[in-house]
Amino acid sequence: MEPKRLLTGMLALALLLGAAPAAMAAPDGEGLEAFVDRLRQEWNIPGLAVAIVDGDRVRYLCLGRRDLEAGLPVTENTLFAIGSLTKSFTATLLGTLVDEGKVGWDDLVRGHLPGFRLHDPVAGERATVRDLLAHRTGLARHDMMWCGGGFSGDEIFARLRYLEPCADFREGFHYSNLIYLCAGRLAARAGGRSWDVLLRERLFGPLGMGRANTTIDDLVRDGDFARPYEEADVDGRPSLRPMAPKNVDAVGPAGSINASISEMASWLRLNMNDGSAGGRRIVSAAALAEIHSPQVVIRDESVRPFLVFPEMPWAMYGFGWYVQPYRGRRLVHHGGTIHGYTAEAAFLPDEGIGVVVLTNHHTTPFPMVLTWSLLDRLLGYEPADWGGRYRAIKARLAEAAKEEQAAGSGDPAPAVDRQSCAGAFEHPGYGELRIERDGEGLRCAYQRLETGLASLGGGVFEALDPPFTGLTVSFEGDGEGVVGQLSIPLDSSVPAIVFTREPAEE
Repeated sequence: MEPKRLLTGMLALALLLGAAPAAMAAPDGEGLEAFVDRLRQEWNIPGLAVAIVDGDRVRYLCLGRRDLEAGLPVTENTLFAIGSLTKSFTATLLGTLVDEGKVGWDDLVRGHLPGFRLHDPVAGERATVRDLLAHRTGLARHDMMWCGGGFSGDEIFARLRYLEPCADFREGFHYSNLIYLCAGRLAARAGGRSWDVLLRERLFGPLGMGRANTTIDDLVRDGDFARPYEEADVDGRPSLRPMAPKNVDAVGPAGSINASISEMASWLRLNMNDGSAGGRRIVSAAALAEIHSPQVVIRDESVRPFLVFPEMPWAMYGFGWYVQPYRGRRLVHHGGTIHGYTAEAAFLPDEGIGVVVLTNHHTTPFPMVLTWSLLDRLLGYEPADWGGRYRAIKARLAEAAKEEQAAGSGDPAPAVDRQSCAGAFEHPGYGELRIERDGEGLRCAYQRLETGLASLGGGVFEALDPPFTGLTVSFEGDGEGVVGQLSIPLDSSVPAIVFTREPAEE
């Protein structure tokens, strides 16, 4: 779809000079709040908090419910999990340490964290702070090994050396939550405080983010927090059901912050005001400029479909922020998705406008749809059909997944004795996975996650329950049907993870 042309006359001149138009009504006269609420309902979003920053002015839109069952509304102070928007805080925290000379962007990670090891020894020895923050180490995501909730941050850090990379060191951008765990640990080592304490001292406190926190326990103890929801199919119709908030403390620097929309507006304004807030310098303009600067081109096709459009023809990554053109303007933004919450923050630094969107809906492109639609309106464009575009992307990905599943994994594995499938299996990075008999079937248990397994023939079984749904577990026998190992594709960017049977206890 071709982008809409700018309005003509004096309005076009004002836009070229960087001034935002005063009115934000659509050409058909629909008001801003009505426009946003219509989109919210179309996307079945239970609760929504939006901040629109225009210079020194901030407008809040709080719509829907933070708790559907109790009928509680979203307010400016409602806490939401912001997921990977946390990464921008971790990068800026390191920026404050760079300002003090305690860290350098090009310092070797091993110089601060001697225990840092990766599967690729060159990456482990040569990786810098810049490589961590720009996702340039080549480490695959391996999200399943932490989202099961069975490992502490220390345990995850110690197991990184056993996780296969998806690319060579500095080959390009490869997103990794685990690498941001390392960035947070490095900040803690250099700053002499834990990551969360440093956040409170250096960022939350100075910005007036007094209720922001970094744990699910603190979130649910608060009197005004958004309950997480996911979509479920009920009698063929989409419905919303509550989810239990999930603890992600083990990888906190990658995604554990909870904050309100008013607090996130303060965060956005810090980034738009060269690192100052309330007349106080929090991070230097030079450090923040480096954080917002392109560091690596994004060619990863698992990411690009959600980022690259005619209005946004290429994408790069800075430190905790994506950096792109938006209709010829400089755009800095990042999304966040965590168990039951999805968010987006974006700003056009040269125009002085920005948007933050927080929702209590699990894994939805809605925050991006709304953010780009609002930026279009702020810039004087009729919004492009962002909703239609993201729905088309979801449909293409779903169809591709069906085709991949239908294609199978080649010839079925040789038949195995189902009784011998049961037992404990181990991988040095992922740890223990257990297979248990369940009547005539099998169940798989990994950390705090479980799924039933359905036979596909031979030694191949299909996982039935989220987050494993559709994955195949392949058992390998010793020639006589006795199982010695199994493999499961827990990360699509690397070969299937192989778990070897643990020796039986004497």
